[in-house]
Amino acid sequence: MTEYKRYQRTAIAEMVDWHENFDMAGVSVSEADQQAGSPKTGDKIARNPSNHRDRWLVAADYFANNFITIDDFGDAHRTGQEKRAAPELYEALEAFEKATDLWLPSIADESEYLEVEALHMLRNQMGAALAKARGETGEQL
Repeated sequence: MTEYKRYQRTAIAEMVDWHENFDMAGVSVSEADQQAGSPKTGDKIARNPSNHRDRWLVAADYFANNFITIDDFGDAHRTGQEKRAAPELYEALEAFEKATDLWLPSIADESEYLEVEALHMLRNQMGAALAKARGETGEQL
């Protein structure tokens, strides 16, 4: 039996929106996507950055669950897709953000000081990571 392994992409994908007048000559479309009605509105056409003649269809649902748009400066445009990309991490960050009853005493003896300071720093870092995932700016924090 063939066993599939999980891999994470390390490169930026180049895609364009599919439209009715799009020239599909040379674009690969899987049988599963064809059976699902593709090409259709919302689908993207991806290309290999090293070989622009190598193009394939990316179904709208797959795109929505696995990609976010990046501008010319590399900043991701957050559209709610980041939560689908790592739901467990996002939920953990939200739960940590809401944890107001953490044991973080304002008065600590010398033996507890470093631990308390580390917990304060961790909470601030997690809050900043959540704000970044939401696309919030520094003024909104």
